[in-house]
Amino acid sequence: SLLFFLLSAASKEQAAFLAPSLLAVDYLRKRDLRKASVWLEKIPFFLIALAFGLAAIWAQSQTGYLKPLSGEAVSFGNRLLLGCSGLLMYLFKWIAPLNLSAYYPYPFDALQPAPSLFWLTTLTIPAVLFLLFWLPRKSRPLTFGLWFFLINIFVMLRFLQANPGDFYIAERYMYIAALGLAF
Repeated sequence: SLLFFLLSAASKEQAAFLAPSLLAVDYLRKRDLRKASVWLEKIPFFLIALAFGLAAIWAQSQTGYLKPLSGEAVSFGNRLLLGCSGLLMYLFKWIAPLNLSAYYPYPFDALQPAPSLFWLTTLTIPAVLFLLFWLPRKSRPLTFGLWFFLINIFVMLRFLQANPGDFYIAERYMYIAALGLAF
């Protein structure tokens, strides 16, 4: 599994999220996440994920694709709104896969202050936090599904990468994350 993970990470940076996904699987299987042995067996996966993740960040920063959080053209507030709105769009596209497209332009000019309506999307943050704290008391499979989805979709949210004229969702990257929602 480590060899195939290495090959996967070498081909696509999104593969790096297998490492934390394995912890979600351990949670589902009722393994004690406080035991050192559970974490030790995943160290090689996390090291590979870290190495390829840092390499991807470095490569994207060299090309200008990845912008720093300060002094960038797209403000942190707009990045937050793009991430929250993207999360809602991914959920909507999973429930109702209508009007699918290979390219989804930003829903507003990211270089300008966002329309007031988009600030409502930030309500997803307390909603998700509530579910992450409430679900473990109710259902281990639902908790696993939510964590698996969030871990695997996080890299596609526009919190870190927000370039004017770029896309703000890419449903083609949702296939793995959608397994958590389907679960």
